[in-house]
Amino acid sequence: MHALVPVPVVAQRVAELIELPLRQGSFYLGRPGGVEKNAIVQMRSQRGKVFLPVGTFAISGITNLYEGPARETYYTYDDGPLTIDVRLAYRPEPLRLQRMRMSGYPISPAVETLARSIVGTETDPERQADLIEQYMVRNFHYVQNTETAKPIPLERFLLYERSGHCEYFAAGMVALMNALGVPARIAGGFYGGQLNPLTGYYLMRREDAHAWTEVWDGKRWLTFDSTPESMRPSASELNPIQLYFAALSDSMTFFWDRYVLTFGLGDQIALFSDAMTWAGTTIGSLRDNLNPDFRGILSRRFGETFVVIVAAGLAVMMLLRRRRRLFDSLAAYLAAQGIEVGPAMTMEEALRELRIRHPEAAEELQPLIALYEEETFGGKRDSRRARTIRRKLAELRT
Repeated sequence: MHALVPVPVVAQRVAELIELPLRQGSFYLGRPGGVEKNAIVQMRSQRGKVFLPVGTFAISGITNLYEGPARETYYTYDDGPLTIDVRLAYRPEPLRLQRMRMSGYPISPAVETLARSIVGTETDPERQADLIEQYMVRNFHYVQNTETAKPIPLERFLLYERSGHCEYFAAGMVALMNALGVPARIAGGFYGGQLNPLTGYYLMRREDAHAWTEVWDGKRWLTFDSTPESMRPSASELNPIQLYFAALSDSMTFFWDRYVLTFGLGDQIALFSDAMTWAGTTIGSLRDNLNPDFRGILSRRFGETFVVIVAAGLAVMMLLRRRRRLFDSLAAYLAAQGIEVGPAMTMEEALRELRIRHPEAAEELQPLIALYEEETFGGKRDSRRARTIRRKLAELRT
């Protein structure tokens, strides 16, 4: 099984984002259709973009979600490492009926003739897409996308060259489907990934970047990939020793990100619940196996007290360990100055309002905002920079 993770490619302005409502603890992007499955997606947000697997119809685990003007691009103001619970369906349907338009590729008579010759008398869009996908897999040659590769027109790729990288295959299939009057589009993102057998998750890397085609069948987008399977990302397999050590390293990274960096309130509640259940079961087992003279020591009241003490200790430990996000720390300071930072508000906008109300406070906070933006959007994390922001904020509060 391979995972396809689309990547939003359009930078958005705040005014262009539409906030999605939270319903029963989840953000719904579509309606389920076919087989359903749950998954955990862990990522580092890049300027707010959220990367979701193909087939996602609902997500939870973040506090806000916005839809961009480009179709099916999503953003969040939750920063840093994200752990998102994803609900997938084999064939999800959109929340509302839509009328899709053609991509706008110029279709020559020669390209239309090629498309008609491939599908013959077939009129079903899904079956037409199947025929075109298999035709390109068998008759086109894949070459790596190198810097020295000379760009060629799409029509020349389809009719003469018949060789190129994945973007040519994806665009070529879009053109052939459009020639038949069927809406189609290029989808870009990550394909496959490496399965970690120790934890059961797929790890996506930069080299897994890929492009494929999505075809509109009248109700939903269907995924097709005309790039030969042996040439898609993650086609090569590691030997067992390499796989084991890579899985071990990835598992340690996953554990650190999941249970230290992004250990949220829901995780803490689950941990406390598990701890209390374990403590109660353990005490009951000990009591049943002890001599009757000692059973009174492990009475029910003693067990309940012990469980409460254990849970309280764990709660204190987790609360002491948990640190507030930089965004929340800055927002709390601004709130004390009378500036409420909402989910659709940037720190720069908050700083501009602070300059109007409290110019002196704005001058003191400006260097910290600059450090925060460098830490969040600079692409390289620096624990010293984060500590500086927290220390300076504490000094400003005193």
